[in-house]
Amino acid sequence: MAVYTQVSAEALGTFLRGFDCGELVSAKGIAEGVENTNYLVDTTTARFILTLYEKRVDAGDLPFFLDLLDHLADRGLPVPPAIRDRDGVAIQTLEGRPACLIRFLNGVSVTRPTPDQAATAGASLGALHAAVADFDGGRPNSLGIADWRPLLMRCGSDLDPIAPGLFARVDTALAAVEAAWQATRRATAMADGATLIAPDTVWFAHDTLLGRDVTIEPNVVFGPGVRVADGAVIHAFSHVEGAVIGEKADVGPFARLRPGADLGAGSRVGNFVEVKKATIGVGAKVNHLSYIGDAEIGARANIGAGTITCNYDGYFKYRTVVGEDAFIGSNSALVAPVTVGRGAIVAAGSVLTRDVDADALALVRPPQVDKPGWAARFREMMVARKAARR
Repeated sequence: MAVYTQVSAEALGTFLRGFDCGELVSAKGIAEGVENTNYLVDTTTARFILTLYEKRVDAGDLPFFLDLLDHLADRGLPVPPAIRDRDGVAIQTLEGRPACLIRFLNGVSVTRPTPDQAATAGASLGALHAAVADFDGGRPNSLGIADWRPLLMRCGSDLDPIAPGLFARVDTALAAVEAAWQATRRATAMADGATLIAPDTVWFAHDTLLGRDVTIEPNVVFGPGVRVADGAVIHAFSHVEGAVIGEKADVGPFARLRPGADLGAGSRVGNFVEVKKATIGVGAKVNHLSYIGDAEIGARANIGAGTITCNYDGYFKYRTVVGEDAFIGSNSALVAPVTVGRGAIVAAGSVLTRDVDADALALVRPPQVDKPGWAARFREMMVARKAARR
């Protein structure tokens, strides 16, 4: 059954009047298929397929696939592109569903292909791959290796009633596939010019992009959405996800780049530093033990050890801006929203709650109090107290 949404003759007739395709003669639901609603539509001029895309299909993906069909058709491949209405629109709405009227291709469904038919299919696939070489569209692969394990976990123990131990068998087989994929991906990275110090300890995501002359030290893990420019270095035990690492930037060791981290060329994010949804400008440095979130760090700025951007009040996130060439002293807390001007200096240990003008000094800490001889008197008192308890 592949008619999930019923379309009346009246609704279909009204739908077709937006096209230069003649008047409706007949429409018949197509039983084959598992995801979408399909009708075989005959008009006074030609035969078409009407497809209504059901809820399992992401409507946002449709432009990619329709553009791909148009690209292939323009190169002479026998594919069924969508028909555009009089306004040039391919994707319509019918009965509350995205819908397309598609060119009908003559042919038959083959259940037992002959060797000649298989060879023809192979040649057609080769022609398809050659034709898309200059296609500039793109979309994430929703059935790629990154999706296999989540799919397996959703199935879970429901697999075992099909065959005893099926979940464990699939889990073992998938682990072998994942390991083989990682091995291939590492070899490809090195062949393309990256240096992997200990290849077996580096874990790639399905979409990791590495430039040339990138160096990756042991035990680095890439999550989805990472781009690394030429000459960057990622030191050991770093975790990178959803981040852009600029040319000759230096990351780690023990750094964490979360989604939205964008490191400029020659910037430095050092050991035990976490960056989230923040831009680190060209040549800027965040060397030690810091959290930089929802922030913009200007070019050549220096963020001292232990600096925290206090970006969350329990309800909302706020932004911190540090200007070019600014210097943030160690163990400072920047309470967002706050802006530090270009070239300004924030003294170590400051808790900043107001903006700082360019080239100004912000010193936010109580004055130092010295009490001569106090430490000796304290020790003497405590030693006596401890002796009295024996």
